[in-house]
Amino acid sequence: MKRNSGFTLIEMVVVVAIIIALAGILVPIVTNELDESKKAAAQAAVNRVSTAVTQFIKDTSYAPVGKNGKQTYHYLYSAGNTPKSNKFASGGSTYIENFLSTNKLKMTNWKGPYMQEIGSDPWGCRYLINAHGFFSTSERAWVLSAGPNRRVDTKPGATKLAGDDIGIFVE
Repeated sequence: MKRNSGFTLIEMVVVVAIIIALAGILVPIVTNELDESKKAAAQAAVNRVSTAVTQFIKDTSYAPVGKNGKQTYHYLYSAGNTPKSNKFASGGSTYIENFLSTNKLKMTNWKGPYMQEIGSDPWGCRYLINAHGFFSTSERAWVLSAGPNRRVDTKPGATKLAGDDIGIFVE
């Protein structure tokens, strides 16, 4: 008798079932790790922006709210899409880069650039700074990303981040 070599249908079905089971286990793990890496990247960017803002204030003696401390801007933003809601949008606004990357406003004692391009967060939205918080007694100066839901949940006067926002309070 002549023997045919190869796989039987049952062997193929078992191998495919094992591969599907492994994929079912690995896909959620990999997806979770990717989400966590995006959150870590956003937190690192928020920390860098906060450090740059702090250095800017130290050098110029002014908060990034307008030319030489003139209270012109209520919030600052980076490149990217506008989050679904922006609780900081209560007045004038401009790019963060006008203070940190270029001296477009001709600030005295500006020793930057404090950062190069800031860009958008890992979900394609803008990083935001509640610049009004630098001169308001009822608001805080937050640097934040709207997070995975692409919506700003933190209120300007909040002492803690809300929802899935990623940020830091600049003192």
